[in-house]
Amino acid sequence: MRRPLFNILAIYILGIILAKIHNYILIIILSIILLGLILLYRNKKLIFLLFFFSLLTGYFTGIIHINRESNLSFLENQKVLIQGQVIQPPLIKEDKIEVYIRTDKIVKDGKDYLIEEKVLGNIYFYDESKSNISISEGNIIRFQGRIKLPKEKRNPGGFDYSTYLKTKNVYSTLSIGEESVEVLGKKSLGMVRDNAFNIKANIIKVIEENLSKDHGDLLKGIIFGEKDLDNSIRDNFVDSGIAHILAVSGLHVGFLVSFVYFITKILRISNPFKLIIITMVLAFYIVVTGGVASVIRASIMTWIYLFSRVISKKYDGISALSLAGLIILIPNPLLIFTASFQLSFLAAFSIILFYSPILEYLLKIRFMPPVIGQLLAVTLAAQLGTLPISIFHFHQLSIISPITNLLIIPSLGILLITSIGGICFYLLTPFIGKYLFFLAGFIFQWVLKIAEFFSSLSYSTLSLPPFTIIGLIIYIFVLFIIANYIPIGIKKVKRISFIVLSILVIIHFTILLIPRPLKITYLDVNQGDSAIIETPNKITILIDGGGYPEYQGKRKISKDVLLPALYSKRINSLDLVIISHPHDDHMKGIEELIGEIPIEAIGVFDIDYKYMNDFIEEIRRRGIKVIKLTEGNIIKVDKNISMEVLSPKSNAIIVDEQKDINNLSIVIRLDYNNSSFLFTGDIQEETENTLIDMEKNIKADVLKVPHHGSDTSSSEVFLAGVRPRISIISVGESNNFNHPNPDVVKLLEDISIRIYRTDKDGAVEVITNGDWIRVRHYIN
Repeated sequence: MRRPLFNILAIYILGIILAKIHNYILIIILSIILLGLILLYRNKKLIFLLFFFSLLTGYFTGIIHINRESNLSFLENQKVLIQGQVIQPPLIKEDKIEVYIRTDKIVKDGKDYLIEEKVLGNIYFYDESKSNISISEGNIIRFQGRIKLPKEKRNPGGFDYSTYLKTKNVYSTLSIGEESVEVLGKKSLGMVRDNAFNIKANIIKVIEENLSKDHGDLLKGIIFGEKDLDNSIRDNFVDSGIAHILAVSGLHVGFLVSFVYFITKILRISNPFKLIIITMVLAFYIVVTGGVASVIRASIMTWIYLFSRVISKKYDGISALSLAGLIILIPNPLLIFTASFQLSFLAAFSIILFYSPILEYLLKIRFMPPVIGQLLAVTLAAQLGTLPISIFHFHQLSIISPITNLLIIPSLGILLITSIGGICFYLLTPFIGKYLFFLAGFIFQWVLKIAEFFSSLSYSTLSLPPFTIIGLIIYIFVLFIIANYIPIGIKKVKRISFIVLSILVIIHFTILLIPRPLKITYLDVNQGDSAIIETPNKITILIDGGGYPEYQGKRKISKDVLLPALYSKRINSLDLVIISHPHDDHMKGIEELIGEIPIEAIGVFDIDYKYMNDFIEEIRRRGIKVIKLTEGNIIKVDKNISMEVLSPKSNAIIVDEQKDINNLSIVIRLDYNNSSFLFTGDIQEETENTLIDMEKNIKADVLKVPHHGSDTSSSEVFLAGVRPRISIISVGESNNFNHPNPDVVKLLEDISIRIYRTDKDGAVEVITNGDWIRVRHYIN
């Protein structure tokens, strides 16, 4: 069998995926099939036995890593005294220091626990001067901290923080106040790591002494993957399609190896010694970049390539890539679920597959210089191969990426050679080093200007929904036809390909046209409210958008939750947005969304309130229709779906701003055939009683519990009027308001209402065809 390593890797990955989705039935069926093939094809039993072993190994290693828990979980949410060692260079952020610590001792209530575990510590500081403490790798520190278990994926399109940290062998985090940190001393991390980190520290010192802050931060990002770069510059790189140069990858390894190879060639070092020197350099680079998968992958492939040259054997890129994948995934199977691993391996795989066919097409273009053709071929091959994964994770496509990469990649090569030369010479002859850094400054300026210019262009990026499974199959099928791996020059193959492609396209559009049930997703937006409504005919409505409090700095709920959720649902525009009332925990996310995604209309309450009046004026300037909603309005949403506004009245007056604005929340009853939903904003008992007294039809199957389950709302009389089967409490985990109130929860339980809470269940998805109702939540 050709390239058995590739097949083994694919089956091993399949086993890990089945472990992740908990599909033990499929693993049994596949195992039986493989065992049957072993019995049927005795002459090939060894290869099928390897496949069988790979499948089970992938499944069981996946299960072990997925289910592995922190040894500190019994102390979750408790404040403890901890002593441990800093094992990696700390990362300073806007409001905290991120530091990986290996714990030695935990003290709780006077009792010592000798537990050794790698944890991620977040040391928070609150003044403008940032941190007053100085810690570095190797330091022994003692501090007070609160133990937390990392969050799973809590929303559609959300980030699975728990799995991400598990790939780093971290199963718990620590929330630490800066004032409690005490540095006790320093201890070696081992000769190799100590020397590697010392060399890195010296290189960073040289960079900071010779380059401006922006240029230095950019170089540290390019060489080491450091994340100190200014957000506006980072955004320019993302929007212009060159963000990949800020993440250490195979490209960087390629430049580094080329530089070292060039030096060893000048010095006339023999091939075996070249291999040893390059191996040492790559080992150092793996350590100082934190052992990221892309660097390990590129390093392994480089070693295989150089070793094949030494022993005069033919190098096979796909086999080398497959071996690298197995070496990385066997000890750390959950890496398969990270964007960095997926992009790195797919980029390498697609370059191997598609570079030559694309180059062949490009060189047929008249006046195409071969060098430009080669650069474009690499960029296009990588982009075509990683497109589905990029859209899945980041929801956007840079349409100018081939042009910007054509301009940046050669510049990056010159920049790295000049900068590395500057670093080396500065340590030996500072004058020459400073001159090289001076030259590098011009290249840095060029790179930054290119990124700034192209990111400023309208429509430099497109927001795209993720591929459907059928859409992905069609995309891959077309790619293989274009690359001539499916030889449509042969009549029979052409006919079969056309039939298969036609069937796939018909199935794809048939699925898209089939009406779906009504789906309402109550998002986990921390201590706030937000719900996405998707109708059978793809009308999309957003009620409220949540919002982070001021103390959480520059974080945006739109970036963290709303946009990923919308894009994951293939929603690229909103037909209607409703703001129940103008408080940050409901409205701030909507303000952030404006300009990020097309919005047809925004519904607000019809009450004279300055903050809302200013907002209305702003959105009208942007060409968004404003609908003032008041009691009695009925919105025809879709076939058999309508929304009735039950409150507030248009002539309401605000006296007590905090209380009255809550009570003036827009209350909406959504009806779909025999199913109904009640959205209540933050109304309190006063408005609940008004709705009862006015004999409004508040009966609903699903109730969004008012005011996050506060004791100011959800009176017994109100719940008796609504008579819901299901209640959704939108509430922040460990919030400062102690929401939901225990008495409210008990009342809901006593009258047999099913309770779903976003703090415990994550986002809650309610699906109905107008008769039956099904509920699923994102945290199992």
